Amino acid sequence: MIGTLCILGWVLGYAHFGLDLTDESSYLVWISNPLIYDASVTQFGFIYHPLYEMLGGNLVRLRQANILITFLLSWALIDVVLAKTLHGVTTARAFRLILSAGFATSSMMAFSLWLTTPSYNSLNLQALLITAIGIVHASRTPSVASTVGWVLIGVGGWLSFMAKPSSAAALAACVLLYLALTRKLGPKLLTQALPVTLAMLVLSALLIDGSLNGFAQRIRDGLELGSHLDSGHSLAEIFRVDEFSLTAMEQALLRYLPFCIVFSTYLLLSPRRLWQILGVTSAVIPFMVLLAVTSGRVQLHGGLGYFQNLVMWAAFFSALAFYVIHVWSSASGFRGFQEPLTAMALLAMPYIYAFGSNGNYWWVGGFAGIFWLAAALPCMGPLVRQKNSALVLAPILLFVQAITVVLVQSGIERPYRQTQPLRINTFKIEAGHPGSGVLLAEPTGRFLSQAMTLARNAGLEAGAPMIDLTGRSPGILYLLNAENIGQAWTMGGYPGSLNLAIAALRRVPCEKVAIAWVLQEEQGLSRISPDLMVHFGGDLTHDYQEAGRWTTSEGAGGHRSQVQTLLKPTRTRGQATEACERARQAGETH
Repeated sequence: MIGTLCILGWVLGYAHFGLDLTDESSYLVWISNPLIYDASVTQFGFIYHPLYEMLGGNLVRLRQANILITFLLSWALIDVVLAKTLHGVTTARAFRLILSAGFATSSMMAFSLWLTTPSYNSLNLQALLITAIGIVHASRTPSVASTVGWVLIGVGGWLSFMAKPSSAAALAACVLLYLALTRKLGPKLLTQALPVTLAMLVLSALLIDGSLNGFAQRIRDGLELGSHLDSGHSLAEIFRVDEFSLTAMEQALLRYLPFCIVFSTYLLLSPRRLWQILGVTSAVIPFMVLLAVTSGRVQLHGGLGYFQNLVMWAAFFSALAFYVIHVWSSASGFRGFQEPLTAMALLAMPYIYAFGSNGNYWWVGGFAGIFWLAAALPCMGPLVRQKNSALVLAPILLFVQAITVVLVQSGIERPYRQTQPLRINTFKIEAGHPGSGVLLAEPTGRFLSQAMTLARNAGLEAGAPMIDLTGRSPGILYLLNAENIGQAWTMGGYPGSLNLAIAALRRVPCEKVAIAWVLQEEQGLSRISPDLMVHFGGDLTHDYQEAGRWTTSEGAGGHRSQVQTLLKPTRTRGQATEACERARQAGETH
């Protein structure tokens, strides 16, 4: 329990630190004002927007809420799996809850890049956790638990679709196969789970777009916009099995950690007092690592490697070793066929989580590594039942928590697209709303503070529309309280970035484009060509005036230092609107 509280307190405390100006900031833009975008494949912004409003737009609280939601759902999943594993074993419910809470801290590896703000990834993970809880509870036998399970399958399927339709499709196939193989498939799916999914989807469509046709059109338009970018999301590219390579350290950990877990467990189970003392001593070592890391006394600066989250396989390998050894020695194993099928379904979840991503599936799936641990627990069942004690799980729990803090600390020491470890950030800025103070690296904080001051002095009002030609600055627009029109992130650096920007802005009324400010970066590698403005009747040289200029800090957003210029429109609204409409008509005739 001490380890669990240390990990949670440590991760929640660091919610006050850091801000990625690219991906994470685009999530904030989406969540803060999702209704201004009428084309989107993922709808996570609409799901999290009520939470954002309820928390007053406070970024720190929003991050903490996301961390806690992920942990609590993981706790619920591990507990229901552990309850099945410990069935018939003499153990207090309170002790089981302590164990399951401890194992659930491994869900924090989802934040090993230190992207803790809610996103389509976090919603997808939470949806898979809900679905997994549901498939374990669901059965053909009528009961309250079974009914809850079927409903959770429906809710999880709906949320997965809202987060990432490609994952939802893979999830549906996996769940149907699992239910068929476990003989749970029957009328309850049609009368309880499926109606929940359909009802939630219909309600979502009505609330977001007012009709089913409008919602379907939103998704079609989102897919069409995405096709302009040419970023590896085509249908042919998502059906794949990627390769992975481990560093020497990762290979060593996967080679020796399972041995250490098995060795510590059997020492602890020995009838001889000396071996028991050695077992306790060996199990205390990972606990000391946990305390040293979460207290800040030890910093592992180098991290492990690109596929570091795969180190959590050590838990599954050790559990599998326990199962093989026990079956070999006692000729007993899983009770029935549902336990191994449940483990296999859980093992598939990280792939489902990654399905449709343009990143390496092993790397992306590693952020959902909580499922590898959940799949390991049924393999521990035979040994736990033989010894009639849940204490058998103590060594693997301590090692899992030690692995988790090492993985999470890699994100704290090397946060995604940030310049230094979070622990040495000292410059405080307000991130979007009063009270949302976050600590940044001083160079980053100073240039952002300067940008906010210059924009305010130039007359930029909260909610003013803005076009981002830098290709990499959704975070700056969010901090300026500007409305990022067209897209939550006008993403540069791809072959189709300009075409995507044109197509997205064509969905914005000319009345809004006419009064939009412009942020540009003339020398940036990810910049959007100024030719974009010609398609909307504008010319940066004649129709805008410089309102402010600043230099970004080196490494902020993962880019080199560049000069950015804030441009203010000089034409009247009527003149700019008329020019925009003429340009659009000319573009349509061509």
